[in-house]
Amino acid sequence: MEASTHIVIFSHGFGVYADDRGLFPDIISHLSSIKPIMVDYNRSEKASHTLFASTLEEQVYKLRNIYEEVRIKNSTSTIDLVCHSQGCVVAAMARLEGVRKTIFLAPPDDKFGRNIDEKIQDMLVRKMRPGTKILSDGSISYPRRDGSTTVIPMSYYDSRRGILPVSFYNALAGRTELLIVKATKDEVIGDADFTGLEPSVEVVRVDASHDFEGESRVYVSEKIKKQIGC
Repeated sequence: MEASTHIVIFSHGFGVYADDRGLFPDIISHLSSIKPIMVDYNRSEKASHTLFASTLEEQVYKLRNIYEEVRIKNSTSTIDLVCHSQGCVVAAMARLEGVRKTIFLAPPDDKFGRNIDEKIQDMLVRKMRPGTKILSDGSISYPRRDGSTTVIPMSYYDSRRGILPVSFYNALAGRTELLIVKATKDEVIGDADFTGLEPSVEVVRVDASHDFEGESRVYVSEKIKKQIGC
């Protein structure tokens, strides 16, 4: 990897590929003079369009390793983070040192680590889609709206138990300048409650869906461009 004066690392959400269903390439198209790095946390079989969800610990480990490699090869570069959904939790748990600015898009609140067994039942009953299966090892094979399949092992759900993201966000705010962009029409997370968040963390509300579709994606891209100065 060649040295760059400005590197932006992108941390994607749950059950998607590194491009976060096109969100990150769209953001990158608005940014100039940066070296984008999109981290891919999950294993996939592209022939069958199947993605295998990794545990939070595995994702944190991968982000740390990639980040350290980037720092070693680009010791004088400015490094920023742009994270979406669960990728915000992963970045906060990673406790990276030396990141200048971090932007969270639609991050989860403390409901993320609570009532995990109810969330599993929710997926298998209330939100079950045709084609959902429980595999022989206990993993859930879950069809996605885009025609792909996500296989979710029970170890993934176990890794979420008791994880309260707000405390991690507060710790992260002591290491980097942190901006949270909250989607007010978030159909995935709902109305996120950031009670207890450190006052130093700026929270911006945007009239948008969880994936910042339509005009809100342009707005958020321009907001990121202004925030990181590129």
